[in-house]
Amino acid sequence: MVLINLIKRWFVTSDHSVVRQPLPAIDLLSSAASSSYFETREHEIFYAALKTVENRRDFHDQMIGVCQRFLEVTSDPKAELLVDHLVSRVESTRSKRSQASQLLATAEQRHRRGCEIMGLSAPLTLDSLKRSYRIAALKHHQDRGGIHDDMIAINEAYTEIHTLLIEEHLVAEGALAFADGSEDRGDIVRKCWDYRYKVWQLLLSIYIVSERKRTFCKSARAIFSLPRDHFKI
Repeated sequence: MVLINLIKRWFVTSDHSVVRQPLPAIDLLSSAASSSYFETREHEIFYAALKTVENRRDFHDQMIGVCQRFLEVTSDPKAELLVDHLVSRVESTRSKRSQASQLLATAEQRHRRGCEIMGLSAPLTLDSLKRSYRIAALKHHQDRGGIHDDMIAINEAYTEIHTLLIEEHLVAEGALAFADGSEDRGDIVRKCWDYRYKVWQLLLSIYIVSERKRTFCKSARAIFSLPRDHFKI
């Protein structure tokens, strides 16, 4: 309990307000912070959709690695700021959850330019979205002679569509409450620190279920840079 309360205070007392700004004109899938965020979100929905204890247990090692990597990467202030801007877009996208069956049309209403550049077509999947993004990023990144505003348009479209695809998948699987964390916290994820806490909770639950509490303490000590004497089981 000492460990849990300590890390919980560490998250809750950290106030990082987010002012929504345009996403940077970078390749989001080549950036360690943003790629780790998207990867964690994708693994989160897969884990939430698993129906049996056996299937979840088989996925534990992979899920642990993804969660640990996200927590480690986003401990850097610059990485945290980038994920802040990605996370801030999730809540505005959630208001369109009822329109997920017309996902591409929904995205085109807000991000027509980005969708056109990526050449998106229905039906969309996470894999097809990534392929289209990588092709567009290679062509339109400023380092390759592309236009700054076009890269921003691509990033805005990719981020929103990625969220819509995840929401659609969770609704279809009946796993939305689990992945939202609403059953456990009831809090809204508005910034990187909120999502870090959510990922930490998921990681802790996996360690407890798999009876690896001591391994969790060792990992948490490294992630949060806390002294050994703070950890008691």
